[in-house]
Amino acid sequence: LYWTYLLFTSLMAISFDAIGYENLGTKIFKEGWIEYFRTGPNREPLYPFIISVSMRISDFLPVPYTKIQTVFQIFILLTTQMLSLNLLQKLNISEKISAFIILFIGFSPALVNSAFSLFSEIITYPIVLSILLCLSTAWKMVQNNSAIKCGAIGMLLGLSFIFAVSAKAIFLYILPVCLLPFFVLGVQSILKKRTKIFVNAPIVILAASLSTHAFVAFIKDMNLKHNGFYQFTDRGAYFLYGCTELKTKEKLRPKTFLIALTMVPGEGVCRAFFKPNECEYFYHGPATIAGVGKYAQLKGQGIPINELDGALVKLSAHQILKRPFQYTTLYLLESLKLFFWESTNIGFVLYPNILINLFSFRPFSDGIRLLVSVTSLLAFFYVVGYVIKRKLALLLVNQENSESVRLGFFMILIGIGYISLYSLFVIIPRYGFPLAPIFILCTAMLFQ
Repeated sequence: LYWTYLLFTSLMAISFDAIGYENLGTKIFKEGWIEYFRTGPNREPLYPFIISVSMRISDFLPVPYTKIQTVFQIFILLTTQMLSLNLLQKLNISEKISAFIILFIGFSPALVNSAFSLFSEIITYPIVLSILLCLSTAWKMVQNNSAIKCGAIGMLLGLSFIFAVSAKAIFLYILPVCLLPFFVLGVQSILKKRTKIFVNAPIVILAASLSTHAFVAFIKDMNLKHNGFYQFTDRGAYFLYGCTELKTKEKLRPKTFLIALTMVPGEGVCRAFFKPNECEYFYHGPATIAGVGKYAQLKGQGIPINELDGALVKLSAHQILKRPFQYTTLYLLESLKLFFWESTNIGFVLYPNILINLFSFRPFSDGIRLLVSVTSLLAFFYVVGYVIKRKLALLLVNQENSESVRLGFFMILIGIGYISLYSLFVIIPRYGFPLAPIFILCTAMLFQ
């Protein structure tokens, strides 16, 4: 009822990155995939493709494509609820807590905002949960199933990562993090002479890795053929450099540290203590400007276009080595921002007045952000302790609590991989959305 009400009373506000997604969707719809590659490298393909499907349906119906896109995204949020319910049952969470969690997913201002705005984070929710399910299932199957079944679950895991990488390219680097335990299990099986695991673990690793990297290689080959860049997307290296320079260019003084610290819970907190222009130093705008500037400088020096990303990564490493302690300090502060994902002020959706007034009511907006964020942080570390305390259950797959330990273990692994990589950049709240389903499941375990 709430979603249907919003469907008829809210509007997508197309601005900033949403303009880029809309343009790519239009390009695919009107000119086809060849044009998408010819004008690339572009953003990840999955979300623009879904937009192009909405546009194609809108061609036949007297309805704006944004409304059709919103319906698609409502179903994605519903799928997230259904997958979450399945996982809550596997985690042995009580019905009352499960009901609360499912309702929270349906009413969360941040999650609902992502379903009603034109940004790609919404499509990551069911994908992340699918990866979690596949990892847990594969871990169990490696220890007591046939090689054929392990190959099948490995392919399914690879397919989940293909969707993930097609939504957010950073998941390509999370894949090896998630497969590392299977490698360790395989090595351990040699020492313990467990032949089944010794055969099955590499099969899962190879099936997941080869399928994912085959898809990535295909996209890179298409880019190379049509635009001359052997890349998956057009972003990453220049923003990495800009964010690194931001953390290392000037010596960290007590005031600068306090600004960075108050930026963790949000720009509003920082502005309560410091001037707006001081807070903006640790925002993504200056980082983007610095990165684009360095990219243009290197290009002007005659460095071949295909070597620019590598040069920017090397320069980023050089910047880190200038002030490693300072960089590490700011990197850790950046990582905490991902826990502050809940917000009533994400923007990019025009709500009815009753919600505008509610979301701008400071006790509500600040209260729900603080409560959910602190709970996410505590719950995540609770699950870390939960898994460590019951680590033997990871190898005893038929124990009573083994499934909840497996799921908890891979929730933490996905979380650590995502947080470690994204903290290299400057975090804004919606960057934490793909981890929101993980944090919500961790919260359910804490409540239980």
